[in-house]
Amino acid sequence: MPRRSTGNYKLRSSVRIAKGEDDIPPLEACSPDKAAVKIKQEKKGEKRRVKTDLRKLSAKKLKTVKKLDQPQPKSLTFKPSPSRKEKKPSSSRSVRKVKKSNNSTKIKTDPLPNFKKPSSQACYAAHEILVELYGKPTRVKSFERDGWSLLDSLCRTILSQNTTDKTSARAFATLKMTLPTWKEVLNAPPGIAEEAIRCGGLADVKMHRIRLILTAILERFESECSDGEPNLDFLSDWPTDKVKKYLLGFKGVGPKTVSCLLMFAMGRNEFPVDTHVWKIAQKLGWIPKGASREVAYTHLNNRIPNKIKYDLHVLLVQHGKKLKNALGALSKISSSPKFKLIKSAA
Repeated sequence: MPRRSTGNYKLRSSVRIAKGEDDIPPLEACSPDKAAVKIKQEKKGEKRRVKTDLRKLSAKKLKTVKKLDQPQPKSLTFKPSPSRKEKKPSSSRSVRKVKKSNNSTKIKTDPLPNFKKPSSQACYAAHEILVELYGKPTRVKSFERDGWSLLDSLCRTILSQNTTDKTSARAFATLKMTLPTWKEVLNAPPGIAEEAIRCGGLADVKMHRIRLILTAILERFESECSDGEPNLDFLSDWPTDKVKKYLLGFKGVGPKTVSCLLMFAMGRNEFPVDTHVWKIAQKLGWIPKGASREVAYTHLNNRIPNKIKYDLHVLLVQHGKKLKNALGALSKISSSPKFKLIKSAA
């Protein structure tokens, strides 16, 4: 049996001893051929390590460039140590938010907060002049005067849109003669109710809106509607703001319609603004030029004293219907200091 060569054993032991820095045995322990192979392998390994290092370095640089191109997050921005000066921006932002919300709610209640006309003094002066001209109006609810329910008054007001009071009154009377109850209006064949209000104009549009209101009342307040007859009598127990919010949800029902219902039918302190009131208020300087009727209504409803809202509305409408140039006629008849007070009061 041949003896085992001790060369390989010595080589392996020298390899074990040499392991430590780069796991490559010393050249003395290898044959010339093997040493050349080891050198080549070492060079290849060195090249691979260099390439790998270059790739890693280029990848790091690429990431750094991408980070620089992207906007820096808030967490990377410099923040000074907390102090009283640092707290000011956050508090100012919160103040701005509060102011914005206050303005948004204020627009609903007072769209012209910096416009201080008319003053209470000017309103009372105008009221006094108009009472001298036309007499003091008598305030009577529409139910007590005409026997109308709240729903009657609402539908009557819808019929008065884009037409004269005389024409809308005839249309409403014809509708009540043809279909006495609102239940009959809902159940009538198509075209019957429309034909009854044809004289008032826009019959199809107005009747479509009235039917939508009747249907919505029955769906939501069925318990309040005995025998399937729609009504709005329950609104008498509601606060004014709730009534406005509910009625303004109906298509074709605007601020003027709701305000008229509240004032004439429910006896609430409201100041509706129609065409006559709007034009006279502009000429008197009570609203700025270009103000819409909705803005005029909200502003004047806030400024005019509750005590004379009904009288002043009725008198201004009466004055506007009677005279084409309302302000000119008013100034001619009342060229006293009272008129100057109306015109220039702040």
